[in-house]
Amino acid sequence: MLFDEGGAVLGSTLGSDAAAQGVAKAAAQLLAGAGGFRSEGSITQLEASTAGGSVFVVRDGARRIAATTGPAPTVGSSSTT
Repeated sequence: MLFDEGGAVLGSTLGSDAAAQGVAKAAAQLLAGAGGFRSEGSITQLEASTAGGSVFVVRDGARRIAATTGPAPTVGSSSTT
């Protein structure tokens, strides 16, 4: 889902506007909360993981992207052959 710094949803694959607004609000709260652990700079990306899946939030200027996965996502994994 794509949303702006004010929380307005710009694009989503969720089934309803209410669900998209809820995810945008939660993602913005994750970024703000994570920022409280830094003394300088701002959080530009984060991953929160549970046994049920992960949430990824990325900030670039005024735009934010939030995505969720199921358990054991392959994002960021590498394989060697």
